[in-house]
Amino acid sequence: VILNKNGVNGNMVPGMNEQEWMIYGAYGYTGKLIAKEAVLQGLQPILAGRNGKKLKAMADRLNLDFRCFDLKAPESIHLHLHQIRVLLNCAGPFTATSVPLAKACIKTGCNYLDITGEIEVFEYLYNLGDVAVKRGMVLCPGAGFDVIATDCVAAALKAALPDAEDLALAFHSESRLSPGTIKTIIEAFKNKGMIRKKGVIKTVPLAFKVRNIDFGAGPKTTVTIPWGDVSTAFYTTGIPNIEVYVAFPEKWIAIFKILRIFRPIIGLEPVQKFLKKIVEIQVSGPSAQDRETTPVYLWGEVRDSKGSCFQAQLTTANGYDVTKMGSLGIVEKLLNKSPEPGFYTPSQLMGAHYISRLPGCGPIKIFTQKKH
Repeated sequence: VILNKNGVNGNMVPGMNEQEWMIYGAYGYTGKLIAKEAVLQGLQPILAGRNGKKLKAMADRLNLDFRCFDLKAPESIHLHLHQIRVLLNCAGPFTATSVPLAKACIKTGCNYLDITGEIEVFEYLYNLGDVAVKRGMVLCPGAGFDVIATDCVAAALKAALPDAEDLALAFHSESRLSPGTIKTIIEAFKNKGMIRKKGVIKTVPLAFKVRNIDFGAGPKTTVTIPWGDVSTAFYTTGIPNIEVYVAFPEKWIAIFKILRIFRPIIGLEPVQKFLKKIVEIQVSGPSAQDRETTPVYLWGEVRDSKGSCFQAQLTTANGYDVTKMGSLGIVEKLLNKSPEPGFYTPSQLMGAHYISRLPGCGPIKIFTQKKH
């Protein structure tokens, strides 16, 4: 079903042109943030998703067109991308949505973006890079906080130490999480942790390593997580050994280690559905005030074989605001310019200091460390 805001068949909407773009998953927490900001910036995305009632209500409020379709018939998704130049996928878990939507985009030559942080998605889409070149379109997953901020830090550190062999990235925030983010975390608990070693992604136990990291206000206890940069930072920098950490209280880290035992149970489909349903009922995501008062602190480190070491620190706006503004900046670039087709990480497409051009985000500060 393809509808405009007045309930008319979308293929009959007058004035449609090649500048049009779409947000799939528009009525989710992050999709709403992006759609509202797009309207404030004078952009007119087409809203899309599988729930027609939610789409129509949102489209009426924002005076936008919408197209209602689910992903259960992947062979027909491309029919709903008529005259769409850029698709921004905000519907997680992205392990379920990215494959059918990216394939549909390849079929039509539509540029594909998403806001995933899931390693499997990055690896899958990277392997479609040659196909994207042939189709004349761009694939750029991770066009939100996951992984714009850390990807830019990785690129800046690589420039500071070109022969780096080891990269560590970390972040810390006290922000509440959206329903979609929590569902993605629940999905991730089915798997083990991940790091990159000698250029290859390796599975490791949950809470594999614990490290004290100073984000600028004293050390925090952090633990390794299977963050998207385990995939993308390798394509951005070529650094073969990569680990990503997030700050957690020590009691939570102890819980993660206990969860290693129960991982097979948590991965069962009925358990996954039950946990995700609880999230839908009980979680609403951070308010605007919450986002204003909970920035994100990032850190990075590179080392080479000679013992040289550089570290970086960065403070950004709340992760959801970074996602909102960062993804829209990438959408506008793809609408207004035509980069060479293929697979990109955010910093490859927008530059290593793109994060610092976004509202509420500071500069990437890089400093040397003494050799050990």
